[in-house]
Amino acid sequence: MSSRAGEAFNADEAFHEVYRLARDELLKRNPEMSESVIGNRARVVALSAIKFFMTRQDAKKPIEYNPQESLSFDGQTGPYVLYTLARTYSLMRKSDAKPNEALAHILATEKEKALLYLLAKKADVFADSTAHYSPHILVQYILDLANTFNSYYHETAVIQENKELESARLALVKAVNCVLEEGMFCLNIETLQEM
Repeated sequence: MSSRAGEAFNADEAFHEVYRLARDELLKRNPEMSESVIGNRARVVALSAIKFFMTRQDAKKPIEYNPQESLSFDGQTGPYVLYTLARTYSLMRKSDAKPNEALAHILATEKEKALLYLLAKKADVFADSTAHYSPHILVQYILDLANTFNSYYHETAVIQENKELESARLALVKAVNCVLEEGMFCLNIETLQEM
């Protein structure tokens, strides 16, 4: 493992640097939040950034760790997946409808079909990642699911007046949430319900 300059680095130093950067970013986004909540969330975000960055690489290839890149809330990172999960939890909290998987047949948009397709691949991806001792396979799947969900979220009103459609969409959100949570658990990455 090497730093950007190609030199070995200390894991404790890396964690403290990423923790500080995560804490600063969270304080910027949530200035009213208590110090203890910020501290806990910064710890979870920092650990997710480091673990996700390390596991998204093929273990057979050299790793150049970049703290700023690993902390991006917009990129292919642990914090991005945490943010996606927080978004799913927020939707489930805000809705007064109950998720109803039996209504999945009414999900008809291209993004809904793409999410259903990705969700259906879960067992194969988990098995492939395990069989080949390659967590980067699982990480790429998690990122694909998070990216597709975020695109869906921006284009689709999950919470709406048509409660039947809302129930079907909430079931989809819940399924995405469960798969992302399970994937992060398999990578030993703690998650948050709120960012």
